[in-house]
Amino acid sequence: MRYHYLFSFARSINVKTNKPLKNIWEYFLQISDLPYLNRKWKEPTHEKRIKVSTHIKQAYEYYNSSQNVSLLTKPVLLYYSLHNLTKAFLELKGVQADLNYHGLCNCTTNEDFLKIHVFTNRGVFSALAGCLGYVFDSKELVSLEDFINNTVEGNQLLSEYFDIPHKYLKIRWDGTFDGFIKLDLLNWKKVVSTQEELNKILLDNTELLEDFVLCNEGEKLFLKSRVKCEKNNFNMLADELAKKYCTETVFCEEPNYIKLIPKSKYFNPALGYYGISFILSSIVRYNPEFVEKYFRTPISSYEFLISKLLELCERILPNLYINIMKDRNVIYQ
Repeated sequence: MRYHYLFSFARSINVKTNKPLKNIWEYFLQISDLPYLNRKWKEPTHEKRIKVSTHIKQAYEYYNSSQNVSLLTKPVLLYYSLHNLTKAFLELKGVQADLNYHGLCNCTTNEDFLKIHVFTNRGVFSALAGCLGYVFDSKELVSLEDFINNTVEGNQLLSEYFDIPHKYLKIRWDGTFDGFIKLDLLNWKKVVSTQEELNKILLDNTELLEDFVLCNEGEKLFLKSRVKCEKNNFNMLADELAKKYCTETVFCEEPNYIKLIPKSKYFNPALGYYGISFILSSIVRYNPEFVEKYFRTPISSYEFLISKLLELCERILPNLYINIMKDRNVIYQ
């Protein structure tokens, strides 16, 4: 009989709902009521509380407006919804920064849709990066592909749409009878073809092999912890390793994904979704010829892909902000 250990990750909160976006926006709209905000947020200035309240209400109005239009305008309305929500989030987190600018600029189109790129500058994006522990150089180039690949759900969509390798390992946590943590690599063949290729990616792009050994059982690959522990310490060690290596998603209770992109292109998924929405809105605002190419012309249109990316942005970025504010992975399902 094979031994299995049932891990318990205590950082998740489950909210049972059939309308996750309704619940997510109700969380923020409650904050936007000044009597509630005055009690819950001890910010000394009335001006800042007014800013937060107004940003959230504007964000919600933009969001509602974005639900009733076509792709010709939806990206703009949705971006301004997320942009205002991000400003409210940063104010609530006490970030001291100039939020009068986007923090991204000079969207440069490309015949290759994924190579459309922007440059970083001061403003909301750089303030959000700093809040999440990341620093971008001034005028650093970031492509649409970079933004998408820093989100689990966006990368899955991209990989399936273009039939390209995944940038995340999907894992299942397990424990061995003799006291080792084991991570079953469920999708490794969607990442690489051989164990040797995977070993090289892990060495080049992560520090995983400092804490794990890559092993195989026939066609199955798994990572086995180098540290052995008592079974009553399994959860403690698992939490430590998950925080170090895993990217959480808003749809999973367990931290089941490990990012494999180079550290130089690695950043928080909230920055990924903000960047995706900015680029798609910039195409609509400033590049009508590419709107025709990417949104309308059947032979070159990415209409389905763009629609799904916008769906991910509107569903996930507000949820990520709630997670950060609560210091928990809040799952609406």
